[in-house]
Amino acid sequence: MRKIGRILLKGMICIGTIILLSSCGKVENSQSEETVNNQLSDLDNDSKIKSSEFGEDVKNIVIPGIEKSYKLLVINDMHIVEESDTIPDKREEIKGRLDLFVDSEGRSSAESWTILSNQIDSYNADAVLLAGDMVDFYSPENLDCLKQGLNKINTSFIYLRADHDYGTWYYKEDKAVVKEKEEEIGDDQEILIKEFPDFMVVGINNSTSQMSEEGIRRLEEIWKISKPVILLTHVPLNSRIDNGLSEESKLYWGDRALLWGEECYYEPDENTSKFIDMVLQEDSPVVAVLSAHLHFPYTVNLNDSVVEYVFDASYKNTIGIVNITDE
Repeated sequence: MRKIGRILLKGMICIGTIILLSSCGKVENSQSEETVNNQLSDLDNDSKIKSSEFGEDVKNIVIPGIEKSYKLLVINDMHIVEESDTIPDKREEIKGRLDLFVDSEGRSSAESWTILSNQIDSYNADAVLLAGDMVDFYSPENLDCLKQGLNKINTSFIYLRADHDYGTWYYKEDKAVVKEKEEEIGDDQEILIKEFPDFMVVGINNSTSQMSEEGIRRLEEIWKISKPVILLTHVPLNSRIDNGLSEESKLYWGDRALLWGEECYYEPDENTSKFIDMVLQEDSPVVAVLSAHLHFPYTVNLNDSVVEYVFDASYKNTIGIVNITDE
């Protein structure tokens, strides 16, 4: 199939300029066979990038009594940025954002997402958990890049949004329109659920905002199901017994503990405090918390029974793998 594809692309030279797709739908015109061969070589090199070349942060969660093992893939803080001709007055600022999110090989977040999305199905995961800040800010180009990657995968996914996914700092758009565009990708309710026979993944959507009363009621209904819960949230929760994560965040983010908790950057109101209590209470169904946001990995005990796994930013070409077993 690859050989046929190369022959077809070369044959197109005979009838004029060809268009070669690159990352996230950008196009490049080519008028010489040498350029075509170079592009084909680049495509071949991209196709040879194996999933193992993405750093894998592997975590293991034990849920006693489950009937089979599961694998979840965690992708977060991709911060996709595409250069845009639709925001000419912000071009330099956007270029600055683009330069912030490159991997160790100099690839942009959009390029890394294109490569990663080609590899996702090869992990044979039971689900992909997109844990927020997949785009750096809302724009048609950034969202289209994300959608192109998601359209390539067959693995089911749950997509949490965070402040950057909704952000209209550079591309001015009505928030209702942004939400409508987000809903075209997937469910955009406050509480999202991915249910498996043995447990549930419960996602807190837009966790940079306070929890609503409706969100609390929905969680109370879920808790009554009496099924183990893996909680997914973009913003981490602060531990009640260990201040290590809080201190590490302050070192990384200029004396800011970017967590939900008392004396943290995100100070919980009454509803959010109730949500945190529900997660950490003695009879809580929550067996583990998966979070993101901080751009560094960390593992912390939130209390004597619940562990939180914070995953590094995926624009660095790192992904989380969560194995769930009964022992």
